[in-house]
Amino acid sequence: MERKENALNMLVMPDGRQLEFNKHVRSQISQDILDLIREINPVDTAIHKAALQELSTRRATFGAQGRLGSLPVLPPEILPPPPPGITRKKKFRIPKPEGKPEDEPVDYTAEL
Repeated sequence: MERKENALNMLVMPDGRQLEFNKHVRSQISQDILDLIREINPVDTAIHKAALQELSTRRATFGAQGRLGSLPVLPPEILPPPPPGITRKKKFRIPKPEGKPEDEPVDYTAEL
């Protein structure tokens, strides 16, 4: 996301306005404009449609095999409901080492 934000921040209009590109703004694009974009870009549209179908197929296959359970879990506020038959695992937490002494600070200027 940071890369996208940096790129959008560089696109400033002469009067100082900046571009906004988010879900809300995209939802405001009229259907006529979307249809025109799809008409002008038939190859991109076909690739996108094929990619969505492939994603759906692989997701169903991996879900049936139980291979999606090892993916990172998103916070509940941004998660859609799980598909039927899929259960969510608890969030993975990295265990903290026990009994490890704290590292002593190093004076790098002493060697100069």
